[in-house]
Amino acid sequence: MKSKSNFVLIIGATEDLSYKIARQLAINGYNLILVAQNIDELEEKSNRLKKIGAEVIAITKNLLRQEEVYSLYSELKLNGISPEILINNTGRELYGKLKNMDVHREIDIVNLNIISTMLLNDLFLKERMQEGSGKILNIIHAAHTSDPGYWIFHGVQCFILSWCHAFKDKLAHTGITLFTHVEEAADTDNTDNTDNTDEESIIHALLKINASKERNSFPDQNTKNSAEYRTVL
Repeated sequence: MKSKSNFVLIIGATEDLSYKIARQLAINGYNLILVAQNIDELEEKSNRLKKIGAEVIAITKNLLRQEEVYSLYSELKLNGISPEILINNTGRELYGKLKNMDVHREIDIVNLNIISTMLLNDLFLKERMQEGSGKILNIIHAAHTSDPGYWIFHGVQCFILSWCHAFKDKLAHTGITLFTHVEEAADTDNTDNTDNTDEESIIHALLKINASKERNSFPDQNTKNSAEYRTVL
């Protein structure tokens, strides 16, 4: 089967930031593969995006399980789909005091935030190397670093940020480019905050590289929280 092009694979598609990015990409002519665990939310977001005119494929997966990451790419390959862009927004928070923490829940967070991210990036890279083009956007969620209750979540996000910088070196001469965005922790003291600067910068970067047609021009642009994360590595 001939490979279907112009698709974006969005992991964690029901998250607010993922949906906003998906909507802008749909407006600009991309078709979408939306992946999330909650089937009701996924169908609701998919129906909204279909009204824009995009082809939307909705897939429910529990990416805590490595086999479901592999099965996702197997399904795409069977249907002749090789997404041009991977948007990976798998991050999930975990909060609690050490004495109350369930080690198995901690392992789940490691599997989702670290193992799934590494597998998704690696599978995308291997799939797109034969095409000589592709873009990866990894969204990293900043924890409340001053709150020790977020210690395991903060730890895995620090690892992924460091790993993304190292992984970028593997992309030389592949035609595949990497964009890393650190989304700041929600400001619980200002729930009415509507600052969309980060969202707008991500969307601008994605659309700019599409318009420029230049390989290796995808900016490695991080929010101010990236620097804060690097100081604790």
